[in-house]
Amino acid sequence: MTVPTALQDALESQGSDRTIYADVGEMRQRVRDMDWSATPLGPASEWPQSLKTSVDIVLGSAFPQILLWGPELVQVYNDGYREIMGRKHPGGLGMPTMECWPEIARLTKPIYDRVLAGDTVTFEDARFPLERNGELEDAYLTLSYSPVRDDHDVIAGIYVTLLETTRRMHTALMEAERAQLLRELEAERRRLQEVFQQAPAFLAVLRGPDHRFEFANDAYLRLVGRRDMVGKTVAESLPEMASQGFVEVLDFVYQPLTEADGTRVGVVAHGSDVTEHTLARRDLEVAREIAENARRDAEQANRAKSEFLTTMSHELRTPLNAVAGYSDLLLMGVRGELNDSQREDLERIKRSGQYLLGLINDVLNFAKLEAGQVEFRVDEIPMSQLLEGLEDLIRPQMNAKGLLYHHGDCKTDETVHVDPEKVRQILLNLLTNAAKFTEPGGEIALSCDVDESSVCIAVHDNGRGIQADQLAGVFDPFVQVDRHLTPQSQQGVGLGLAISRDLAIGMGGKLEAESEPGRGSTFSLTLPRSAKL
Repeated sequence: MTVPTALQDALESQGSDRTIYADVGEMRQRVRDMDWSATPLGPASEWPQSLKTSVDIVLGSAFPQILLWGPELVQVYNDGYREIMGRKHPGGLGMPTMECWPEIARLTKPIYDRVLAGDTVTFEDARFPLERNGELEDAYLTLSYSPVRDDHDVIAGIYVTLLETTRRMHTALMEAERAQLLRELEAERRRLQEVFQQAPAFLAVLRGPDHRFEFANDAYLRLVGRRDMVGKTVAESLPEMASQGFVEVLDFVYQPLTEADGTRVGVVAHGSDVTEHTLARRDLEVAREIAENARRDAEQANRAKSEFLTTMSHELRTPLNAVAGYSDLLLMGVRGELNDSQREDLERIKRSGQYLLGLINDVLNFAKLEAGQVEFRVDEIPMSQLLEGLEDLIRPQMNAKGLLYHHGDCKTDETVHVDPEKVRQILLNLLTNAAKFTEPGGEIALSCDVDESSVCIAVHDNGRGIQADQLAGVFDPFVQVDRHLTPQSQQGVGLGLAISRDLAIGMGGKLEAESEPGRGSTFSLTLPRSAKL
């Protein structure tokens, strides 16, 4: 503020030291004892008269006041301002205000700039987050900031008068919060009463030692025939209840009605008609029993099927091995020389026997997988060992159809955690299928992709592909997908891919298929690089 001219003249006429050293009070004593030469204000004896006068006015005020002087806005405050300072008193005396109150610098700097430009700024119940007692707290203040001029009529400081209204604001906020809570409580009470009123289960509140009805919802009133019950006791409202058999067809829950002090003053009765639920529960129990019997029957049938397939496969393999053996003996000439027609017939018998034996082996392998009888010998295996010899095994079939076979850059020094024989069985099956379903002159490719956790080996072909509606079931057992085989091709029984998928899963991997009709198919075998926990 600007000190009134008459008051300033009066103070100056009493001598410059009078404005600082006169009168008593803690802050006057601290100002007298302060070594001001250690502050930006310099020795008190060299202060301009305007500063001395302003300090005297602040120290003499009964209201909390503080003077901020000079470019650094050094603080000088009175006894009433000590409570505002908190633990920052008395260290804040003589300190630049921005250093004393850094937590509100972003709020006060724009205010100081306006006042130093000549404005007077006031706030009522303004919130300031002050750290004055060891932790940040919200303080509410009513303040007035006024410019103070020096001996040359230049604004050199800021005069601040304030009143802390934190307690009043907290009280007002608590009252407002309390009023809001009461409004919300009343709204919730009405909403809860509406919910209770419309609840399908019947609800009633009975208060007092004689169990007098205080509330009964619509469902309860329908149950008792729309009687006028509120305000009446149970005995008055339902004299016949004991002999009506309600207990047999209703579920009741009784809970105590308790006041805030813990006193039990009544009962809440909650119940529902459970006749339909009881019948439904009985039906559910019957359905569960039927389902359990069906599950046991299915498991028994599955075991019987596996046992049958295993037995039949063994029984069929014995004569087929004999057919193959005798064919070899005849082809070797042990029964005499063969003419060309006889040799050709024996070759056909041998090929058909081998083909039939392959089908039986597929059935036997599938039966073992279903019965959990396949043993996996899993180990850390280099990729080179898995891919070794695959091309030699598939090359005759590729050459017979004029197919081009190539493989990408597979990192053969990488290792996977698998059973090598099972992996080779899967890859050979995928390559054989690709050759079988690719037209003469087509291409088949094997590629690898490695990441931190797995290796993916993919077999691609540019055959006719698989229709989208058939692709989803390509791994199902005994499913034969029509991929336009030639009349001379032999399709099998549809177990090769099912067995391959189950073998992949048994090693912690997976087998997936992608196909686009007219463009070809890709079967991807993903295998773990380390043991899965």
